Amino acid sequence: MLNRVDTNIKRSASDPLYNPVAAITKEGVRETSCYVTQETFYENFELENFPFDLQRLKIMISVIPKDGRPYFIIPREGYVNQMKELPNWNVLKPEFSSIPDRPNPLMIYSLTLQRKWQWYVSNHMLVLGMLSSTVFYAQTIPVSDLNDRGAITFTLLLTVTAFKYTISDSLPKISYMTFMDYYILSNFMMNFVIIAENVIVGRLWDEEDT
Repeated sequence: MLNRVDTNIKRSASDPLYNPVAAITKEGVRETSCYVTQETFYENFELENFPFDLQRLKIMISVIPKDGRPYFIIPREGYVNQMKELPNWNVLKPEFSSIPDRPNPLMIYSLTLQRKWQWYVSNHMLVLGMLSSTVFYAQTIPVSDLNDRGAITFTLLLTVTAFKYTISDSLPKISYMTFMDYYILSNFMMNFVIIAENVIVGRLWDEEDT
């Protein structure tokens, strides 16, 4: 997650986009200080619910007093106003909170990103589900035609496998299972169950004939 403030932009106090990073007050006198900095923040995404995941990103700003006087940070929402639209994410409204009752006052800026899941559903999950569902066509073939049933189910299994490798480049490369991984695995399991059912029913049919 890249978080950056452009240090080349000069604003006046009358500019509606001009807002201090933190308003610091001390007893009897109110002082407002504005700090402009350029930073890059990184956070590992939790992708267990991919592609329906929400990513909650946090930035914590703290003041370390050096003169022994009490300081407080007052959140000002207006200074975070240059967030650009992300192509694969919906940026939800940022949240601000502060913890003043501590030696070093703390302000927490939370940003929630919601993945745009519609593309994954329409291009991956829906297509894969339709391909896997066609395996039930084998149930319309007479039980005695085990070879025809097997040809259809194994062909569809190869088709689903090829589709899985086709979409693999657009899926995250991580070491744990995501919702999408479980969905793909369930489609493979459904194909294997139908293949096993064809074999068992076909053998029982042969035994009855003999």
